[in-house]
Amino acid sequence: MIDELENLRMQLAACGVVARANTKESAQTARQMLPQYRSASLEDVEAAVDREMELREALLLLEFEISTVIDAFTSETMQAWGKSNLADVDAAIARARILLHQGDNK
Repeated sequence: MIDELENLRMQLAACGVVARANTKESAQTARQMLPQYRSASLEDVEAAVDREMELREALLLLEFEISTVIDAFTSETMQAWGKSNLADVDAAIARARILLHQGDNK
């Protein structure tokens, strides 16, 4: 009975350790454990961590692409409008960057 409880405690601890791994390297390290500490719940946690890492990578790519578009728009707009409308362009860029980074603090 005590051995079974200890094994269940370690299975629960394994879920917590894997849940905190949020890079490919840390996830790989956290998932190295004795087979008796693995469980269906741990597999669910691993899948959730993998989804989080994939979403983070997709977000970084999207942020880069949006930033590239903003930079291209700025360059083209400045050439087309000249410097007389620079304040409007700067304000638009500032609003876009705020929207882009609103999720950073979540």
